[in-house]
Amino acid sequence: MNHERYIMRGLFIGLIVFLLIISGCVDGKYIGRKVDSSLSNEDKTAIKQEPRRDNPTEINDCVIIDEEGEYKLASDIESIDNEICINIQANNVILDCQEYTINRNIENIQEVSIGIRAFGNENDHLTRLTIKNCKITGWHKGIYLENVDSSNIINNIIVNAIGDSYKLEYPDNKFNMNDTAYDIDNKLTEEQLPVLLKNDVFVDDEGENRGETGYTQELMFTNRGSSESEKTIWYVYDHNTEDGAHKLMGDYIYLSKSNNADAWTYHFDLNSPVDVDNSADLKNTKFKMLGKQVIISNVGFTNGDVTELILLAGGITQIMATDDTFNGVTIVSVNVNDNRCVIEYAGGTYAINDGNIRTMPDGTIIGVTKIIASNEQETPDYCELNIGGDKVELEHEREVKVNGNRITRSKAMFEGNNGLDQFSISFKPEDKVFLKPGENYIDSMFGAFKLLFRRINEDNPEEIIISADEKVDLTATNKDGDTTTWAVAFAYNDGNRNIIIPGREIDEPFIALEGDFVTNTSMLENELSGMTGIRFLFSMNDISHIVKIKSIDTLNNKITFYDETTQTEYSDQEFTPETDSTFSFLPLDFKINFSRSAASGYPYDTIYFVDINDKGPAYFLKNGGNLTFWIKWSDQGQISTIYYITFGEADEERETNIPLNVIGVNLTYSAVNQEINLAAVASNVYFSHRTSALKQKDKLDTTLKAGKTIYGTYVEQITPTGAGTDSVTIKTPYTATYAEVWILSKNASVLMEGEKTGIKISNSNNNFIADNNVKGNDEGIKLLSSSSNDLVSNTLCHNNKDIKIEENSDNNEFLYNQFDTVEGLEIDGMPCEIEQQEIQLNVGWNLISSYLVPYYTDIEAIFGPMARKGDLLMVKDENARFFTPDYEFNNIPEWNSQEAYNVKVKIPVTLTIRGEEHINTRIELHEGWNFIAYPLSESHDMDYIIENVLNPLGNNLNIIKNGKGKFYIPRSHFNNIDEMRPGEGYMINVYEDDVIDFGE
Repeated sequence: MNHERYIMRGLFIGLIVFLLIISGCVDGKYIGRKVDSSLSNEDKTAIKQEPRRDNPTEINDCVIIDEEGEYKLASDIESIDNEICINIQANNVILDCQEYTINRNIENIQEVSIGIRAFGNENDHLTRLTIKNCKITGWHKGIYLENVDSSNIINNIIVNAIGDSYKLEYPDNKFNMNDTAYDIDNKLTEEQLPVLLKNDVFVDDEGENRGETGYTQELMFTNRGSSESEKTIWYVYDHNTEDGAHKLMGDYIYLSKSNNADAWTYHFDLNSPVDVDNSADLKNTKFKMLGKQVIISNVGFTNGDVTELILLAGGITQIMATDDTFNGVTIVSVNVNDNRCVIEYAGGTYAINDGNIRTMPDGTIIGVTKIIASNEQETPDYCELNIGGDKVELEHEREVKVNGNRITRSKAMFEGNNGLDQFSISFKPEDKVFLKPGENYIDSMFGAFKLLFRRINEDNPEEIIISADEKVDLTATNKDGDTTTWAVAFAYNDGNRNIIIPGREIDEPFIALEGDFVTNTSMLENELSGMTGIRFLFSMNDISHIVKIKSIDTLNNKITFYDETTQTEYSDQEFTPETDSTFSFLPLDFKINFSRSAASGYPYDTIYFVDINDKGPAYFLKNGGNLTFWIKWSDQGQISTIYYITFGEADEERETNIPLNVIGVNLTYSAVNQEINLAAVASNVYFSHRTSALKQKDKLDTTLKAGKTIYGTYVEQITPTGAGTDSVTIKTPYTATYAEVWILSKNASVLMEGEKTGIKISNSNNNFIADNNVKGNDEGIKLLSSSSNDLVSNTLCHNNKDIKIEENSDNNEFLYNQFDTVEGLEIDGMPCEIEQQEIQLNVGWNLISSYLVPYYTDIEAIFGPMARKGDLLMVKDENARFFTPDYEFNNIPEWNSQEAYNVKVKIPVTLTIRGEEHINTRIELHEGWNFIAYPLSESHDMDYIIENVLNPLGNNLNIIKNGKGKFYIPRSHFNNIDEMRPGEGYMINVYEDDVIDFGE
């Protein structure tokens, strides 16, 4: 009774405090959104109070809302053709999706699509809108507000990578050409796929031996086999000829059927073994696997490995193993404990013990004559699982069965020492699999996840066109759009010979290789001053330039250069003869040696290009080299390969794992057969194709010819004209090309094209964006030209950019949000990777606590989302201070981690506490009643608590109670509390100040 009087007195005091607050005598904290002081009283009221309608309009399909009122989704919406699903064009609109889903069929998306759009006029903004409780999946923009003010976006889930998804890449090596999934991510865990591979607790609650232990799940990719051509999962650019039809080269994710390596392996591992005496200890046990509920329906558990089974069938004796079939008999399993085997015969399943013989329905005599086993380890050899209604059978070192059908080229392995301690299931496809962009491959064993080849990323491809007539020209367009054309080869006039090299028989040779040189004899000149017209290629600031030597003044040692790329002349550039000279308009690393004597080591007048590149032997650079043409002029006519093309890295900050490679290319042209031959080195593993040459042999050939490296398309197309002006297009992207490949749950999807933004706010002000969960987008929340918006308690995780703030977006407030990345502003937030505890609340009062120290300890941060949904009635602490959202009042200073709180809710709800550290297990007690936390993450039965935690208090302990009215009174030796659990709070009464310690 003393406790009840204490509670009543607290409520009375709380009521007095509340009345004082209303009268203005006591300060209380308003719980809700910030209201801009510049707003009128009418606007402030409108923000806090949603407009109400007596009869909400039900929505079952995509619509235009052009009248004010209240609208509710009555079912999920599956959109196929709509570019905008719900289009709001009126003020004073409430849209409550009631947690139904607005989904877009992503395979039909061509243009940018929007789930919910509210669009006002530039001079007449929409106002007083509420969009809440919506699940939006598969749209380029989930919620898009433009010219919208004083509105609420609350408690929406916006996911563009729907469900559980993870992109296979890491910073130093994206999914590049010829990379395998093993190279990128050889192991996926709960961190990458938190729903699909969620770590959990395995509870053995059947049979004699019972216990629980944590477990982990992993999805592992296997390294390539012994052959370079037989990898596992990799990105290639090649012909798909598996069906016997000739197909064009293209981008594929290729799954090999290699015998040397599995495509992937699923691995299940208990943190510590669970003691198992026999199969009864595991049957009917439930746990989660690959995101699905699993029931163990049968286990063939042995104390050893079966080494020999002799079966008598129809008078013939045969040595057999599990899965062997003989004379209509298939061995399903063998149980050494019972000396028994289970067979399939004539459409039925029969169990026969060792030494027994029986007559089958067709009269065949069948029996087991001997079972021999070794007893070296305790592992099951058979396990039958019920997974979502599917019967999945796992047998040691045998193929998996799903609903009686064998999954070819799968294999189960039991690896632990006790029951299901550890097991793995590996898989490789039966036939080679080629996935084009947009296609996926679903795991055939569990149907829980799929491999999705989304697209190829080629960033701003630069273009080189080789065109041929009586000469061969190269036209290069760099990343800034500058275009330069120069001749690289000429045909003999008789039309019967291959192209010749400029400089041997005509002027203006083209130089693209450091260390290359030309001489007065190769130029058919008598002295250095006559060697004008030479063009050379150099790289500066990631841009290629073509520079021409316009004149050489040997009397004054001055050179005039003309940059054809920027159309700029640099006259009278001084040089020192016989010395590696630098020039004012070029990088300091750039050097040319103009020699008029044999001092340079050559017997003729020589122009020696010492260094014509600021980033190594390549140009068109960005985080490594893209493409280099080069030629050794010094070979004096002995050149066997006219040009080389170089692909690969040139800097230390590698974007790929592919080293620098030189690939020979033969540029030839004949007016007779009009042939341009780009013959690649077929054996080079860094080319994606395996053709011996890329060649247009017939002027009528219109087939696309192509090859690719990580730097993009090597030969995009050969365009025949039939008139001697054929052309070849080569494309190299601004950054390395890579494939976008995802592992995701079966029903998940990612957008195929376009910008993906969860919530976009453009030219909109004074809006309240709270409690939204945004995942899997390029941008989580984007603010553009929008000010004075409040973003409160949003979860913005696993987006490329969680929050992006662009121009003219000022005075926005960010409070209690969870995110990792932000662009455009310095703001604080709770990190995404953080420990959390879920506490289940029942209708009415709940006495709760947490073993975590909340990242944000403000009461609004913890209970605000629940309050805004209308589920929370009141929170009280042990000092009778309270938070009541209906009256917008709170006087609890902040969450005290070592205390318990009484929480009253309208409906069953889950409270999530997020924190980075656990609370101190040592809790101080004051005389009288204390509301204390339970500081441990695991439950303990009350006998343990009494002996180790409460007995040290001695006679100072009066009583301890839980929130359900059960209690322990030591002086009466009475207890009806079964155990103390995480998430629950407790009331403890002591006679004097003391300390209770739960430390273990």
